[in-house]
Amino acid sequence: MFSKKLSLFILLSFLLLSCGNNSGEKIEENNSTKREVEQGLVLYNAVLEQSDSEGKILWRLSTEKAIYTQENKENAILENIKGNLYENGKIILQVSAKKGEVKNEGKEIYLTEEITAFDNRNKTEFKSNNVLWKPEENIMLIEGEEGITANHPKVVVKAKQANYNTKNQLLELDKNVLATTKNPSLQLKTTHLYWHIPDDKIIGNNPLEMVRYDEQKVVTDTLKSNQVEIDLDLN
Repeated sequence: MFSKKLSLFILLSFLLLSCGNNSGEKIEENNSTKREVEQGLVLYNAVLEQSDSEGKILWRLSTEKAIYTQENKENAILENIKGNLYENGKIILQVSAKKGEVKNEGKEIYLTEEITAFDNRNKTEFKSNNVLWKPEENIMLIEGEEGITANHPKVVVKAKQANYNTKNQLLELDKNVLATTKNPSLQLKTTHLYWHIPDDKIIGNNPLEMVRYDEQKVVTDTLKSNQVEIDLDLN
């Protein structure tokens, strides 16, 4: 469940919302906010966080607006989100999104619209419009109409879907996969790919096509294969 700090913060915010805005003019000007409060609890500029069984922080989210409805008080609907994922007290992943929802007592975090996630350990930036984040399971499921783009100093990868294991930093890409290395300039197209980021290894076990370009972006080689392993350290 949410931490005691969060529960106390929600209680204090509720009291402030209940006791404030006593003038008729203020209530008239904020009818939409009043209706939202009547439906549940609305917090502004709130901070939500989750800890594990040992009291170590797992994640912390700051949001401009958090709504808890009467129908499901365990879930929080969020707007304009910024947050961090922690490991052993250190920030390993920074995320931001326009909208989101915390579900299942903080075990599932859904993010939508203009999502950016940056892994501090390997300097990879992920962008998408739809993410299911399971902090306790070390999983980020990434998909959406525009798919996923992962930018790294050595390579850029795109796909319709991806599964990122935040513990071992393994990115599994699926459907319409396109990987482009920067030096030398290689482009790889396939349906499924693994990228073990700490080891600078890209592994594919499905039919693929790889194209090499020269400095003028002219194709110099084309290769088709059923398997590939690329060592980005050698590129």
